[in-house]
Amino acid sequence: MKRSHRMTCGAVAVLSLLAMPAAAGADTVGTIFERPAFTPGNLNGQGGWLNTGGFDAAIVANSGPAAAAFGGQSLRISNARTSGSFGDQTFSPPLVDGAGEPTSAAGGQAGGERQPHFDTTFRFMSATPGAEQPGLAVTVSPDSGSGGRMSFVRLRDTSAGVAVDFVDVPSAQLTGGHVDFREVQAAQGLDRAVPHSVRISMDFVPGANNDVVKVYVDDVLRVTGSSWENYYRNDVESGPSNNVPVVDQLLLRVSSTAHPELQGQGFLIDDVSTRSYSPGGTDGIDGVDGTDGSAGLTGSAIVAAGQPGAPGKTGANGTNGSPSRGTAVAVRILSSRLDRRTGVASVRLRCPAAAGICSGNVSLTNGRGVLVRRTYDLSSLEAGTLRIRFATGKLTATARKRSAVKLTVFSRDQQGLAARVHRTLR
Repeated sequence: MKRSHRMTCGAVAVLSLLAMPAAAGADTVGTIFERPAFTPGNLNGQGGWLNTGGFDAAIVANSGPAAAAFGGQSLRISNARTSGSFGDQTFSPPLVDGAGEPTSAAGGQAGGERQPHFDTTFRFMSATPGAEQPGLAVTVSPDSGSGGRMSFVRLRDTSAGVAVDFVDVPSAQLTGGHVDFREVQAAQGLDRAVPHSVRISMDFVPGANNDVVKVYVDDVLRVTGSSWENYYRNDVESGPSNNVPVVDQLLLRVSSTAHPELQGQGFLIDDVSTRSYSPGGTDGIDGVDGTDGSAGLTGSAIVAAGQPGAPGKTGANGTNGSPSRGTAVAVRILSSRLDRRTGVASVRLRCPAAAGICSGNVSLTNGRGVLVRRTYDLSSLEAGTLRIRFATGKLTATARKRSAVKLTVFSRDQQGLAARVHRTLR
């Protein structure tokens, strides 16, 4: 597969990210599984995605709640068939620029310009929202492309609803040559019939035992932990080289006990985004102006004004990273428009420099509920246009009642601080 900076997406009828020039040191791949890039059936080879092991992962046509949440098509995946393998499982398209520490090893997989931060978001819901699927479990991991996982999130269906688990390696301490993995439940009891979002934010910090991983579920920070660097650096299973891998894509893996009865069921996955980048610093504060000079001496016929004081020095540039703030820097709405004739809403956004990054979702409501919701992901100073198509029935009902459509843009900046911006579309 030729690796190039790109946005993999489907039909404009669901979502398109336009006019989004790549920021320096940033690389993004996004997938929404719509036509023409994707057609119903076997996932392997479509839109840069791979599934060479024949696992139960396919593009399916949506209906009901799934169509309202995700548009016409989604990726459906289950653990009807499982394996202990890695390389033949389900992989998202790779980024050009892999993420990791300067000493991390690409291993012939992730390449490009090394970035210190990896961020991924995706949305999911049950493919059978009205009933539990006992034993359903799928893991999602930032990966090197060959099973070099650096983090781990598991989606499970339980009698109480869907659960999200997080597994990390918080200590370099060994027991019999092996590190201890820690499992934390990030969320539980999630409604099967409602779409949920997961975000994994990874900072690869030079040195040992210091990477930072944050897991968000439905835009709420649920867990702050570590990467798997302690496993690769210290565990005997990773010897003798003990190389820490670079990551540039997602691995959706099904292992352990197979559940053949789940064939054709499982989870629906959509709005997948992966990005690697180097968070930039902010400019320092300008120096204060110099004081005015004193008045000149009075001569016989000329009064000279004193010379102005020298201007203050310009503040030094901020160091790499976000400034310390207590309030969020919200994404800016540059323009918004709803064409009721075509059923398409256009929303143009821009991420301010002070935010570092802007990620979140855009939702449109009519006072009775959410008409449609879509996610976005922007780098500092990046601008992009979301084109969102309504379900015909919802738009017709809204137009008939002359209801105003409320636009809400939720954003989270580089520090993880959240903000909401509202507008009314008439």
